[in-house]
Amino acid sequence: MVEHNHFVFIAEGLRTCLYAFFQDGSVLETVNRAMMEEAPALPEELKSTLMSLLPCEGIRTVLVNGKYTYSLFQTPDRVLIVGPNLVINHQPYRYTVNVECPLVFQEDAVYELSIDTYQLVLLPSRNLYYEKRLSEAEYLNDNFLHPSEENVQKDYQELLFTAQEEQFSHNPYSLEKRMLSAIEQGDLVLLEECRRQEIIDTNGSKRFGTLSDNAERSYRNLAICAITLASRAAIRGGVNYELAFSLCDSYILEVERLKNLYGLQPLTEKAKTNFCTMVKEIRERQKRSEAAPIRNPLVEKAKDYVFANLHRKVTLSQTAEKLHVNQNYLSELFRKTEGVPFSSFIMTEKLKLARRMLMYSSYSYIDIANYLGFSSQSHFGKLFKERFGVTPREYRNQYSATEYQE
Repeated sequence: MVEHNHFVFIAEGLRTCLYAFFQDGSVLETVNRAMMEEAPALPEELKSTLMSLLPCEGIRTVLVNGKYTYSLFQTPDRVLIVGPNLVINHQPYRYTVNVECPLVFQEDAVYELSIDTYQLVLLPSRNLYYEKRLSEAEYLNDNFLHPSEENVQKDYQELLFTAQEEQFSHNPYSLEKRMLSAIEQGDLVLLEECRRQEIIDTNGSKRFGTLSDNAERSYRNLAICAITLASRAAIRGGVNYELAFSLCDSYILEVERLKNLYGLQPLTEKAKTNFCTMVKEIRERQKRSEAAPIRNPLVEKAKDYVFANLHRKVTLSQTAEKLHVNQNYLSELFRKTEGVPFSSFIMTEKLKLARRMLMYSSYSYIDIANYLGFSSQSHFGKLFKERFGVTPREYRNQYSATEYQE
């Protein structure tokens, strides 16, 4: 009796009908609202279609034949279907179905309801049966599309249709996986092989997806996505995340600056090669070490500390104190893992950063020396020449594309 009274409450609250079924689909009860003299039968085709959309513990609201709304949810031993209704809603429905069977009810007997009134009856009714309450936000998110999501779905269907009509296909996902794996392993040979396997159209150009209505913006977005994926593969391969993120950002800035779109593809491929090369250098350094080429978490933390503090003087004792370990232990572990002493690693990274600053920044030699914590400009110049065979001035004159005043 309590169950029946609840069914009546739902039917009258929504001015519609409620159809109750056992879990096997057999009819338990049909309750009509007071205004309707006789509850119409629920066509079997519509019932089966709705039951196929039944959620586990939520409420499913479905738009039928572009006009009428039915909602359904289940209790521990029953399935309840409520409808038809005309729900006034400002957002499109996530679930829509069309059935060929006639919907046998008088159209003028179906009332319009606001979405607020609809929820006011449905949510408490469902929540009677479950310990975890279903909120309004969860219900709306489950059953109605955000306007932006509606656009996504429209574009999705349009792109699928166009691809089928024009027999277009993206490069296989397996090829993308191999390419990212090549970067992650530092395998330049495999990376080049993957490039040769990319799909080429009959006009000789590579096939690309569509990431913007504007063709130019789409090409730039594609380049940004490819560079970002390559940087993450490099991080998985052992490249310090701060270095990878910064290099990724630098390439993306260049993607935005490029005026000639023909330069996007070479720039993207250069980024992939550079990330792959960075991993390759790490792997080769590990092979030269006494230990197996396995990254040690403590050593990685020490390297992260170094990269974050390249602009100041970094010492072994500082790093060990930061990591709460014995400095002799850290020194020996670092040498075995990386194949070089800790101090040599620091100096190598400082000089590599100095080289990039000479190529791409307008900082003076003394500014670079001070920024990287060298004792003097002459000390910086001496170490730089020992490492690269030329002075900082000679390096900038040879490799920088811009002339700088010192």
